Amino acid sequence: MLTTRYFSLLLLVLFTSGCDLGGYHSMGQFPDRLTAEQKMLEHLLSEYDELGSGDYKLIYQFPEKQKELKYAIWYDKELGRLGVENDIYSGPCCVWVNVDQAVLRDLVAEKKGILNADSLSERIHPDLGPCRY
Repeated sequence: MLTTRYFSLLLLVLFTSGCDLGGYHSMGQFPDRLTAEQKMLEHLLSEYDELGSGDYKLIYQFPEKQKELKYAIWYDKELGRLGVENDIYSGPCCVWVNVDQAVLRDLVAEKKGILNADSLSERIHPDLGPCRY
């Protein structure tokens, strides 16, 4: 009886902790935007072989003008799609397609976060201007 109670409690903790971010993975706080984006791209590259289909979303924060926003980078390996979201749960504000492992590797090597993503892949709706939110 006691074992069942502990098992049920463990399942509850695992279930709620996995769902509280709505599919996002929290990566922590960083000193600035460039460092945060760079770390997210490095993480995607390091996990590339393990990524399945569907959006893999990484949350990060950095201090910016007293805002409490949480940012996210989305990646879908199967579709080769990379997106940046400037407030989680709002959807990506910029999306690039044809982003494969080689493009991720180049972005990481340049050490400029997503600044050069437009030059390495195709952005959906480039007419919206620069992708720095």
